[in-house]
Amino acid sequence: MRKVLIGEYDRVAYIPSSSMQNTIRAYIWHVDLSFMADPELKKFGIGPAYSPLNEFALTSDWCVAERSSSNAYNDRYEALSKIAIHGCK
Repeated sequence: MRKVLIGEYDRVAYIPSSSMQNTIRAYIWHVDLSFMADPELKKFGIGPAYSPLNEFALTSDWCVAERSSSNAYNDRYEALSKIAIHGCK
């Protein structure tokens, strides 16, 4: 994902929720640092802007949804994974 999002002010942030063999479960965000680099906005103390990437990653087939007892969005994430696999039919 870093290859897709890398720009001068773009980063990918994640918080691992657990890991298994060769698999990392995580919540992921796009981090836009451009507000911090803009001299006009910097004086107001604006920090980075965060946008969740989980749903984009699922529909782009970059990852697979797995059920978790701590995730309120299990059904939604599974449906988004199916869209990536089967298309919008």
